[in-house]
Amino acid sequence: MTLSEQQDVRELVGYPRQPLRKLKRNERQLLKKTLAGTTTSEPTIAVRVALTLNAPVAPSSLNTGVIDLALAPEDVVKHLDRLVVPTRLIDATAVLEVLHKKSQSVRAPRVLSALRKLVLPKRGPRQLVPVALTQESAHSVVRLITSLMPRLLKRRSIGSSLPVSMAEIVSAAISDHSSATLLGSALVFLRELERNAGWAALDSVAIQPTVRKIAEFPGMVGAAALAANDIRAADELAKCVRLFQPAEQFFRTQIAETVDKRGPSLPIAGRNWASSYLSDEGAKADAELGRQDALSGDAPHERLALMLMNAWEARNDGKNSDHAYAVAEDVCRVGFDVHIMGKPGSLVEFDPDVHEPFGVIGRGDQCRLVRPWIEWHSPDGIRVLMRGRVTSEKS
Repeated sequence: MTLSEQQDVRELVGYPRQPLRKLKRNERQLLKKTLAGTTTSEPTIAVRVALTLNAPVAPSSLNTGVIDLALAPEDVVKHLDRLVVPTRLIDATAVLEVLHKKSQSVRAPRVLSALRKLVLPKRGPRQLVPVALTQESAHSVVRLITSLMPRLLKRRSIGSSLPVSMAEIVSAAISDHSSATLLGSALVFLRELERNAGWAALDSVAIQPTVRKIAEFPGMVGAAALAANDIRAADELAKCVRLFQPAEQFFRTQIAETVDKRGPSLPIAGRNWASSYLSDEGAKADAELGRQDALSGDAPHERLALMLMNAWEARNDGKNSDHAYAVAEDVCRVGFDVHIMGKPGSLVEFDPDVHEPFGVIGRGDQCRLVRPWIEWHSPDGIRVLMRGRVTSEKS
C-alpha cells in the first residue's frame, strides 16, 4: 500500500489546526515511504509532517502565519521548543507571537512549562542550561509571562513555586542582552509580580536571589556602558530602572562606584553625565523616601491597594470578614485617598488603562466587570493602582 496524493498525507497527519495525533507504527512507515526523497508543497502540512515524524521543521516554514494556520493551540505549546529557528541565538519570535495570541485557549501552567522547556532545557538530571535567545524572542518571552501572571496566580492554593519559576525564566531570557527596552520589560514583570503575588512573595528565600539578579542586571549593564563611554545606553537604562525602585537604587550605586573606581580615566562626557545623574536632588529624594517614578506608581499605595483587594476578595469568607473589609476600605479611602471603584456585574466600556481583560476585548467594547479596580487620587491626579477584571459580553 502506498500514498500517492496530498489528500492521503493529510488524512494521516490531519488537516490544519486539527490536534496532531500519534500515528501507529505502520502509518509512520507508510508516511516515511511516501515522502522519501520528496517534500510536501504546502508549508502547513510540512510542519505537521515534521512534528508527527519527530523530524526537524524547515526554517522556511517557521513564520507566524504558517504556524498559526498549521497547529492547534495545544500543539503549539507542546512543540514550542521545536518550532524555533536553530541559529547561534534561538529565534522563537514567530511561534511566541502565535502562542501569545492563542494563550487564552491553553491552560496557563502548560504555557509556562513550555516556556521553561524552551529557555531552561534540562541537560542532565539536575542541570538546567539557559538557551541564548534573540533579543526579540527574549522580549516576547518576558511579555508573555507577564500577561499570563494574573491567570497563574489567581488561585493562592497553587503554591509558591510558580513565582519562582516565572522569575527564573525571565532571568534566563534577558541574561545575554543589554537593551534598555528588554530590561525595562523585565522590571515591569517584577513590578507586576509584586502587585499580583504581594511584596512578601518577592522577599521569600526561594525567589529572592533571582529577583535580585533581575533587578541588579540593568545596573551592571549601565556601569559597563558608562565605562565604555556609551552615554546614550547609560541614559536609556537610567530611565528604565525607574520602573522598579530596588533596580534604581542599585543602578545609582553602580554608577557611583564606577566613577569612584575609574576617576579621571573616565571620558569627560561620561563623568559629566554621571555627575548630573548622581546630583539630581529630585531622584535622590525619591530614593530616600522609597517612592517610585510616576511611570511606575507609588509602592506604598500599591501595597495598600493589594491589601484592600485581598480584603474585598475575602469579604464573604467568614463571620467577621465583611466587617474587616469595611474597616480596610474606610481607612484606605479616608486616610490615604485610595478608592475601590466599579460595581461587579455591571456593563462597562473596555478601557485598557482601567480594565484587565479575560480574552480579547477591544477598546470601547461592552464588557462585564467581574472585579473592581482601585484608584489613588494623588496630588498629581488620578492613578490606577490595580486594574479591574472584565470579561467579554459576547462570550
